[in-house]
Amino acid sequence: MQSTERHSTAGQSMRKLRAVVELGMARGLWTILAAQSHNDHPDGWSLARVQTPEGLIYALSAGGWRQEVRIRMAVGWAEEGAHRVLPNDVIGYQDSVVSATASSVKTIEALLQDFQRRMLDNPKAREQATMVRDRLRERIESGNRLRAHMAGLQILGYAFPNVSDAAYSATGYYNGPGAAPRSVTVYEGGRITFEGQTQVERFAAVIAALRG
Repeated sequence: MQSTERHSTAGQSMRKLRAVVELGMARGLWTILAAQSHNDHPDGWSLARVQTPEGLIYALSAGGWRQEVRIRMAVGWAEEGAHRVLPNDVIGYQDSVVSATASSVKTIEALLQDFQRRMLDNPKAREQATMVRDRLRERIESGNRLRAHMAGLQILGYAFPNVSDAAYSATGYYNGPGAAPRSVTVYEGGRITFEGQTQVERFAAVIAALRG
């Protein structure tokens, strides 16, 4: 009996979550980045990630116990390609990720208004979501600069094996003609480490390539 109750409650919470998210999208509060359903409840969502017009991301999840249905909205994680930023990456573990939980006692309209007041209009929630958004942008920009440095060094004969798109550094090994530093490590913040000896002219060419 309890198992049946939990199953029914879970399905109710997931359907309600989906209705809240879709109503928020219809009102222009956010767009839906991703939604996850459960095999037992394909008509509802157990998790949804939404993005506001300002680029702030929030995650909504559904859960229930006995007859109580709970829907939770929290500052969400941001990701693009291989880059991913969690709220705790920017706020630290000394602080708590802002969230709001509501019960099924409220209507879908009331739930949406509650989440808008407690999350979208909450200065601290907005601050945390902004930090997540900005950190992701920084990582993407740093990654682009890193790849630009790599491209310049590749022209000079350096090869960079096994470098992922989310790498924060890249080590290249010289395979070209003549003498050159046999390895170079480029970091996303712009720092560079050379290993080996070379002529001043060759070193100047390496620096010129990094400067673009």
